[in-house]
This record gives sequence, C-alpha cells and structure tokens, in this order.
Amino acid sequence: MQMANALRLRLSGRGHLGLNGTVGQTDAAGLAWEIAQNTASQLIGAGLLDRGEAMKQMDAYGNRITRETAAGECVLSHLFPEEALLDQAVQALNQAALLQVWEFAHRIAPPDAFYRANPEIGEACRRCGVVILDASTPATVTSGSINPVAGDLFTAWLQAKLSGDGDNRRRFSFHVVIPPRLWTSILRTHFPKTYGA
Repeated sequence: MQMANALRLRLSGRGHLGLNGTVGQTDAAGLAWEIAQNTASQLIGAGLLDRGEAMKQMDAYGNRITRETAAGECVLSHLFPEEALLDQAVQALNQAALLQVWEFAHRIAPPDAFYRANPEIGEACRRCGVVILDASTPATVTSGSINPVAGDLFTAWLQAKLSGDGDNRRRFSFHVVIPPRLWTSILRTHFPKTYGA
C-alpha cells in the first residue's frame, strides 16, 4: 500500500508525504495519514512503540482511514486499544506538546452549524480523530483530540481551509487534549450518523 511505503520513508528519516507548504491542498485521508506518521514517529522516539510493530499497525490504520465510514479514527486509539496504555501514550505525547487538557469537553455541544457550513472540515475531523469544540466567533476556533500531535497539523490545515473561503482574516486556532475516557461519548455527539448515537 502506498501509505505504508510513505510510513517507511518517514520512520527511516528519508522523506514524508509533504504537507509542508501545501497543507491546505491535501484531502482528509492525507491529513489523517500525516498526523499518524508524526504520531508514530514520536511514539517510537519516546520508546512507547516498537518500529516493527508500528509498521504493521500503520498499514492497517492506513486502510481504516480511507473507508467512507471512518469516524474518529485517531491513530492513538488504533495503536493502543487498552485504555491504560492509551492514557500513558497521551500523557507522554502531551509532555512535548504542552496542550491544555479539557476535562469538560464532553459538556460542550458540537457546532453543528459549523460542520454543515464546512463539510470538508467535518470530513477531516472524522478521519483524523479531531472535533471542533468551538467555532462560535469569527475570530477563533478550538479543536480537540485525544492526540496531542494532531494539534499543529490539523490547525494549520484548518487555517488554510478557512482562509480559502474568501475571508482573508486569520482565526486564532487553539487545539486541546481530550481525556481518552471522554472520547467515545464525544464522538457519538459530534458524528452520530457515522459513529452511532
């Protein structure tokens, strides 16, 4: 599979898919794959994931994110299906990212009007394992995920998409970490058609 080959290049340090400079031009699956590559690389570097195991798991993950029904397909929940290991991975990755953890994220209603007005962003959220927590003002947008690594790539992509809608004002973009124990309920409220209510 092409994505697995790209992962081999990325993990071996010889190249990557190249979102740099063209971040807004990639599709939702490509963005999810770039986030996954960066996440796997950081997990390998932190000693939380074996390189050989990463190769096998990422091939399967690449197949998952290309499905039409992909919803909340965060690479971390794929790599660490056990909650204790998932928590450990999230904490380790957030030590480098230093993002706020929103323990109350499940109490925030999804921005349904924003998702309807921006279907491409909604699709990217579903495939990347990210949700929009707040887009109620034209000046800011807050996204969240269980994956701290998703923050920089997703917000850069989001900024490019929002500036392409004719409004040249940049929004302040924030990304927060959502505790893994809240993730399933958040997915159900943000993506009820694909995740199930």
